[in-house]
Amino acid sequence: MIKLILEKKYGIIGTLLVHMFMLTCILAIKVNNLKEDKEELVYIDIKALEEIEKLDLVPRIRQPSAPSRKARNIAVNQNEDRVEKYDDYQNYRVSNRTAEREAKARAEQAVKEIIKENKLNPTDKELPPTETKPTGFYEAKKIEEEQVYKGPTNIYYKLDDRKVSYLPIPVYKCKGGATVQVDIRVGQRGKVETVSINGTGTDTRDNCFLDAAKEAALKTRFSYSTSAPLLQQGHIIY
Repeated sequence: MIKLILEKKYGIIGTLLVHMFMLTCILAIKVNNLKEDKEELVYIDIKALEEIEKLDLVPRIRQPSAPSRKARNIAVNQNEDRVEKYDDYQNYRVSNRTAEREAKARAEQAVKEIIKENKLNPTDKELPPTETKPTGFYEAKKIEEEQVYKGPTNIYYKLDDRKVSYLPIPVYKCKGGATVQVDIRVGQRGKVETVSINGTGTDTRDNCFLDAAKEAALKTRFSYSTSAPLLQQGHIIY
């Protein structure tokens, strides 16, 4: 066997060389094909990038139409704001219509509290009826005192450039009648801070009238004013 190989070694070597050459050619062809494939893939990627760039131009071309869309959105929002303001206005008008009823309810509640505190008889005919009456508009310079209630008890007040917003009616079980002037000091928020009986404007010393007037004066409320003094002087006449 070895002798046979030695005798044909040149043929075997030649055959091996031929096969190696063929193998080398095949490998070279495959390498070239891989290069071509790689170049082709790169080419496809470039085209894809170009297509992407073309797609990116679309929003740029449509961009000028964006302001008109935004303007429409703003218009819608403005309409919604107008509806909200209109609804608020409607609610405001409703609250104005119920303001007098609310004031009357508070006055009645104040009367009930006074009756309870003083252990009065709520069915007593001498108790004045609860009533609220708007003062309307007036010029403080021309009118020294404003009559805000007329009935069993006439009520006047003086507080420059301020309106009365809540005025309870004195409740009492006093015999006869009297005029009581209560000097008041009102804060900027409209609350009566201090009260005192003005002897000059009062024609009675009966504590029944005096206490009822002071209690009603302390519960009175006036309009809010930041330009008013911290404690503005005025008076209420019952």
